[in-house]
Amino acid sequence: MRILLVIVAFAFAGCAHDGIRDGVYHAPKGRYAIQLPPGTWDRLEIDGADLAIAPADRSVSILTSTLCGRYRRAGLETLSRSLFVGLADRRVREDGLVKLPAGEAYRIVVEGRMNGTAITAEAYTLREARCLFDFVYLAAPDRFGAGVETFRAMMRTLRLSGEGRK
Repeated sequence: MRILLVIVAFAFAGCAHDGIRDGVYHAPKGRYAIQLPPGTWDRLEIDGADLAIAPADRSVSILTSTLCGRYRRAGLETLSRSLFVGLADRRVREDGLVKLPAGEAYRIVVEGRMNGTAITAEAYTLREARCLFDFVYLAAPDRFGAGVETFRAMMRTLRLSGEGRK
């Protein structure tokens, strides 16, 4: 089943023009670096996302974004849950703080419907100094398990640097 890559509910505000070198994605202004998943992934153009990738069948997708200078007082839980405000029939399966090599993150796993299509998503939200970072894995429910461990392994390679760093 193909999932729709309609991400309007994600109020991402990132920048384009960044780089992939030796399988590592380097975000705009050097804010973070993260190892890309193995295999062939197509780069997608999603307005406001730092990075959006999906395999050829579009059965899953991974998006990253950075937002600096806003939402300094809001908690990670609130910010993470707000990523999924546009989902109908939204249900949180798991959530809570987790430790990543890049620092403490709020992890959430959500099920819901976007434009009538069922999706399952996992997201990590981190904050460093004045920047907020979101990393999201989206899949059809029957495909979620096929790539979520790859996404989690990717998250373990995340390194924050540059403007987002303290």
